[in-house]
Amino acid sequence: EISRLSDRTSLLSKNFLCRQCTEIDVLAGQAIDSFRLQAILAEAVKECNFCVTIGDPRLDDCPLIIVSDQFEIMTGYSKEELVGRNCRILGKDCPINQQDTFDLRQACATGQPFTGVLLNRTKSGRLFQNLVDLRGMTVAANPHSGQKLWFVVGIQADVTHVAEDEMPPSHFAALQSLVGTIRDKISTELSTFAVSGLHVLEHEQKRNDLPEMWWM
Repeated sequence: EISRLSDRTSLLSKNFLCRQCTEIDVLAGQAIDSFRLQAILAEAVKECNFCVTIGDPRLDDCPLIIVSDQFEIMTGYSKEELVGRNCRILGKDCPINQQDTFDLRQACATGQPFTGVLLNRTKSGRLFQNLVDLRGMTVAANPHSGQKLWFVVGIQADVTHVAEDEMPPSHFAALQSLVGTIRDKISTELSTFAVSGLHVLEHEQKRNDLPEMWWM
């Protein structure tokens, strides 16, 4: 640790410099991993024709980190306005029953599946019935801590003009199937990333001090 009381000899010592370089390497590794992961998630929903959102439960209030183009169109909000905020923004001034509130919180906290129709509001203020399917998606694990890397995937659709008794029986199954498709794509991308990371570790004599290297 550097302080105003640190002497020149200590600051220039080999052990101190090695320790500082190691800490910088770890921080750099974390930043690269986060950047790559963000790119993988964005690519997974890039060509999706559905309204897709991905939230990160590791962050406070499970904010959105990825939204699809169709979600922007449905809600009227831009990606810049949505990313970093909870999907609760759509429920502003909209009534919601206590059970749905509890179930939504559970979905964000634990990945427990939630499927229901919620009254939401677009950016322009228009009310619409939003068919929401949320569920946790585990994509990797940290070999050091055993922590699971998972995200909350949401598939949504405007069903304002569709009566509940007219909802196609296959609609919910189709939404859930899409979650599986996204999971598979992200898993494939992360598998490639993990193999690439393994080669790097082998080149560096299999270092085991990277705290956020995720593996399938």
